Amino acid sequence: MNKLLKYGTMVLAIVFVLVSCDTDPTELGSDFLGIDIDGTIVQQDFEAKAFSAPLNPVQTNNFPSVQLGTYTDPLYGETKYEFVTQLSLATAGVDFGANRRLDSVVLEIPYFTTVEGREGEATTYSIDSLYGTGEVDVKIFENRYFLNSFDPNNVDQAAVYYSDFGSVIAANAGQEILPFNENNGVNPLLVSFRPDNREINLTEVDDTNTKVTTERLSPRLRQKLDLEYWEQKIFNLPTGASQLSSDSNFQNYLRGLYFKVSNPTNDGMLAYLNLNDAAITLYYNSDILDLNDSNGNGRTDDFFNIDSSFKINLAGTKVVLTESNVPQQTQAAISNSFNPIEGSERLYINGGAGAITLIDLFGPDNDNDGEADALTLLKSKNVLVNEANLEFYVDKAQVTAGSKEPERILIYDFVTGRYLLDFEPSGTGITSNINHLGRLEVESNGDRRYKIRLTNHISQVLQDNLPNNRLAVVVSQNVSLLGSSKVKSQTQPLPISSIPISAGIAHEGTVLHGNLSDDAAKRLKLKVFYTEPN
Repeated sequence: MNKLLKYGTMVLAIVFVLVSCDTDPTELGSDFLGIDIDGTIVQQDFEAKAFSAPLNPVQTNNFPSVQLGTYTDPLYGETKYEFVTQLSLATAGVDFGANRRLDSVVLEIPYFTTVEGREGEATTYSIDSLYGTGEVDVKIFENRYFLNSFDPNNVDQAAVYYSDFGSVIAANAGQEILPFNENNGVNPLLVSFRPDNREINLTEVDDTNTKVTTERLSPRLRQKLDLEYWEQKIFNLPTGASQLSSDSNFQNYLRGLYFKVSNPTNDGMLAYLNLNDAAITLYYNSDILDLNDSNGNGRTDDFFNIDSSFKINLAGTKVVLTESNVPQQTQAAISNSFNPIEGSERLYINGGAGAITLIDLFGPDNDNDGEADALTLLKSKNVLVNEANLEFYVDKAQVTAGSKEPERILIYDFVTGRYLLDFEPSGTGITSNINHLGRLEVESNGDRRYKIRLTNHISQVLQDNLPNNRLAVVVSQNVSLLGSSKVKSQTQPLPISSIPISAGIAHEGTVLHGNLSDDAAKRLKLKVFYTEPN
């Protein structure tokens, strides 16, 4: 897929003209963008043949965040999310000083949070991107597999790592990184782990033997680590050691950390973690040569004692590792949905190495001129498109309403990989691009649907400025997130080279009514509202 570069600005125009006598005018709903005072806008439904296909493993080393935990979908089963990450020196060529003593080692990984308010001096938070009601156990291992930044076969290209890379990392797992434990226990690092939304207060005892708060931190995974490993691996290296002289040397010496998940409780827990500010910090005490005569005794050859810290960032190449257990019945249903000739009764979309839906608009090309017959006829009328949309109804027989239903889906040109001209590269979060990519709606009768507007796209197709390419629909974790993730060696049931990165990182899935649905009112169709010239 090419990068998603070009976007159009939605242009809505309403022209009031007489309607041809062979098509009855249709009254528009209240959500239509425009007012049809004279009743001259025509609604016409066109075929939208749709079918689904499974996806091979997807690229994960380009994700903006990492996932940790397990997620259980009622239809698509359980997926386990682990990750491996390189480490990076905050400062190269460190001199720990003489008579050094390592006091503590602390791992910190911030959560994605929202400030909710204040209670006195404390800040209250909610945690974003946390799913499931259970817990998981987390162990951390030294990674002994070298993660390249560039493709070793083509150094002009960035390296690509896929979601199924977990078996390689597990086979190259080194020593377990243990928690700090005065009794030298060997329990997992984080037993029954679940992110906590409470502010973290760092304290110390002052001169009056009173505990005081010295720093307030946003919610995060904050864990003291066992000293022995870090003493041997880092702290006891001689001054000037080559392993700490540069990032490249360090990353070849200590190739990263592998975060492994096990023992989910209830329906497990899945968290998106922010590695941008994640670090391991070594706190130590040592004697430092007083080169600047900081004690004012006139000498620069004596030492003074100081508390210091040395930071190692969780930065560099990182790979999310997934392992899915999709029920055989669901796998068979996705495979059976693949029918490019007629379309399908049900459509399947699921994030990551899940499922994708493909759509061909305007029906068959019976005269074999290379263009759908219905599209040719509509072009001949020289119409002005007021709106065009696709309504995807959730198959309630397959998907129970609830928190495990994706809020957003994304449509794009499957051939070029570009978003449609109706896409607006603005806004963030759950409310971005609402006019084009509608959020999940619940109707008064309990039906649930996504309404996707593609007015500009259809207008340009009718003007022969765009080809009537096949479209693709995927689940999206964040529709404003641009970029693509490669799909690993997929040739069957059709070639797929990449998907939007927001679909690659998504974990949810759903089932939609297709163009052959038993419920005629919910069948997928292209709805075009237009006016004809005099």
